[in-house]
Amino acid sequence: EGLMEFTNDAIIPHDNTSCERSIRPFVVIRNRCKFSVSVHGAQASAMIYSLVISCIENKQNPYMYFTHLFENLPKLDLTNKEELRKYLPYSRELPSYIRTLSKSEIKAILNEANSQV
Repeated sequence: EGLMEFTNDAIIPHDNTSCERSIRPFVVIRNRCKFSVSVHGAQASAMIYSLVISCIENKQNPYMYFTHLFENLPKLDLTNKEELRKYLPYSRELPSYIRTLSKSEIKAILNEANSQV
C-alpha cells in the first residue's frame, strides 16, 4: 500500500535522481565540514542539508521553512509521526508564506497591491 502511494500523487517523482544530484556536493565535501568531527555531527549536518535541499526541490524558502519549524516544533508531540509529517518540506499543510515565489508571482502580487492603492 505504501509503495503505491506515488501513483496517487503526480508530484511525487518515480525516482530519486534529482535528490541524489542535489546532495552530491555535500557528499563530496563532507570530510571538510566543520561539524563532521564526530559521527553524530556528520549525521546532524547531513540531516540539515537534506532538509534544505528538500525545501529547494519542493519550492520552499529554506529560511522561512526553518523559522516556521523552530517556532512550532516546541509545541508538538515529537513522538507523533503523523503530526510531524505535516512539517516536512513536501507537506501541503505548510503555510503559503514559506513557498518560494517566482518572478511572475511577485509581479502579480505587486500589481495587485498597486491597483488597490
